[in-house]
Amino acid sequence: MDTETPPRLGAAITGWKSSWWMGLVIGVPLLALALLARDAAVYGKLCRLGFLTVIVTTIVAGVATIVVTFAVLTPDNLPPRFTGQGDADWLGFARAGFLLEASFLGALLGLALAALRMMLSLIRARRTARGE
Repeated sequence: MDTETPPRLGAAITGWKSSWWMGLVIGVPLLALALLARDAAVYGKLCRLGFLTVIVTTIVAGVATIVVTFAVLTPDNLPPRFTGQGDADWLGFARAGFLLEASFLGALLGLALAALRMMLSLIRARRTARGE
């Protein structure tokens, strides 16, 4: 990263470069599951339901991580390798690391919840189509 890049922009670029592939990990299974729909309207509903579930779950995991790290992490309980090494914001670095990992875990949990919700919605749609 260029030294002239503002720190927040640099962090955003680094975050994007390290997480773009999660779209493939999440998108391919959700879109494949939605293909089980028998018509375009149900397919669209399943896609929206799936992606919204993943997004909300990931946001909740991220916000919860921010709250927990601000409540729990202090300069006193950071690992020794983070302290005494220049003037870097090691506490912020540790929080960002936790947030990144929690976002990945939140996305994977969201994928599982989305798949479950999509399957239940698909079952309901098929029962409705049969007149049950």
